[in-house]
Amino acid sequence: MVGQLGSGAEVLVEALAGLRGDISSSVMLDGQTVRLDSVRNSLRAGIGYVAEDRADKGVFLDAPIAINITSSVMAKFSRAGVMRRAGEQEEARRLASMFTIDPKRLPHEVSTLSGGNQQKVSLAKAVALSPRLLLLNEPTRGVDIGARSEIYGTLRRMADEGLSIVFYSTDLEEILELADTVLTVFRGRMVRQKPRFEIDGDTLLHDIVAGDGSTSHGRVSFRNHPMEVGNA
Repeated sequence: MVGQLGSGAEVLVEALAGLRGDISSSVMLDGQTVRLDSVRNSLRAGIGYVAEDRADKGVFLDAPIAINITSSVMAKFSRAGVMRRAGEQEEARRLASMFTIDPKRLPHEVSTLSGGNQQKVSLAKAVALSPRLLLLNEPTRGVDIGARSEIYGTLRRMADEGLSIVFYSTDLEEILELADTVLTVFRGRMVRQKPRFEIDGDTLLHDIVAGDGSTSHGRVSFRNHPMEVGNA
């Protein structure tokens, strides 16, 4: 999903994550209708979310990397109020390896990592939930080229293994490299939805800068325009 800042595309991603209680909407996820009026409902439906601002919304900078990664699933490793540290550490190592984070650094604070590795921690934290749908808001903003390539590779592998991923980005190159299906947004409306191989950079730029009223499909709040997500 691509649009300029303020286009409304980010609102759609936030609504899917249950962060926009002011928007009354639902989504079809693997054939089931999910209400999007709360974060709790989205989480129960198996929807994970990675925010655009990792330092403020994605990670605990002063906490160890391992705890950050498993923080979303702590209850899974607790029994009668006692933490099973071995299981927690094993899960942290597994997810760290998936996102090419050095396991030796797991005891270190997230603040000691580069921006790219902090983003990997934020992604691993969301994936720890074993989501059916992973939402990403500007997935590689402020990430260096090397880490960006590694993140792309991991996301592609997860998608190939069956995970549905919806992401919003203002980076046209990122959209063209990573997306399978592209949805363009202009002034709160969906302009175009096409398979990646049917769209190019010039079309993307035109859609997000000028829009095209003749091809608009509905408001980004998608009120009365159900969105369906899942794998065939």
